[in-house]
Amino acid sequence: MKKLAVFFFALFAALSVASSCDAASPVRLHVLSVSLTNGAAVVEGQIINEREKAVNIGGAELIVKITDANGDALIDDVYRFEGIGVTILANDSDVYTFTLSNEDLPAYDGRFQWRIQSKLKWKEA
Repeated sequence: MKKLAVFFFALFAALSVASSCDAASPVRLHVLSVSLTNGAAVVEGQIINEREKAVNIGGAELIVKITDANGDALIDDVYRFEGIGVTILANDSDVYTFTLSNEDLPAYDGRFQWRIQSKLKWKEA
């Protein structure tokens, strides 16, 4: 009986750790707008800090897919940014603009759809 109790305790502990890893990050990027120019896409995003302490944003990785009205990919790439150096106060946010250089991106005036996933590198300030 004691072994069974230890097993269930270990199982509960493992599931608790696994579920906490799946929670949304308290520091995240919310994309506000995307615009296209000849040779670049401009992503304006709000960096949100839901922590009780200020954080420094050191870098970001954006996984970007932008398609035209026909579903053809205009951009399908990963962009990495280092040395961002923005401090976001506790329970605050700030707007930051990312410029995604892409020599293959033509000038485009039509409708487009975008999907952007982000990973921010941050540490307590």
